[in-house]
Amino acid sequence: MNPERDEVLFESRFLSLYRRDGWYEYIHNTKGKGSGVMVLIYDLSNAEEPKILGRYEHTPSHESGYTPEGKITEDRLVYLTSITGQMDKVGKTHAEVALEEVYEEAGIYAELDELEYLGDVYPSKASDTKIKMFALNGHGKFMGPVGGDGSAGERGSFAMWETARLVIEQSNCPMVGMAYSKLLFNKNLM
Repeated sequence: MNPERDEVLFESRFLSLYRRDGWYEYIHNTKGKGSGVMVLIYDLSNAEEPKILGRYEHTPSHESGYTPEGKITEDRLVYLTSITGQMDKVGKTHAEVALEEVYEEAGIYAELDELEYLGDVYPSKASDTKIKMFALNGHGKFMGPVGGDGSAGERGSFAMWETARLVIEQSNCPMVGMAYSKLLFNKNLM
């Protein structure tokens, strides 16, 4: 957000809509201060069938059972998505938030030096929110219970190993494919 050039069109505690230079409108993640993380947990130990830890959760904005009043019906759908988090934790680095999300959304404990930085991405060209992408080798890692953050979208969520092909084809998050491509490129497997 550029306060000298931007006009606020809408603002809530979660997101804002701005107009820049009188014509360009873009979305800003207010809660995460325009910044977030995404983590791809992978297992490349079997070259014939690489795996990605799939994150399944209820995505209210994509559900037919979600009402404008915010109620989610019992027939809500579960979507294959990604492990993500917002930079709304004061004093935490992106890597620290990424590890917290891995533990919360995948039940895996890891150390900072295990994270592989994959670069930055913007979820959309209509957003100024920058996501730092990380990867984590999950081969042989113990997966504990997946707690989530207690929100309606994360209630009943789970994670399970899937083939990389299935995750890339079925995930509703474009960052999954981008992170996997960058991971393979960084490892000279592409």
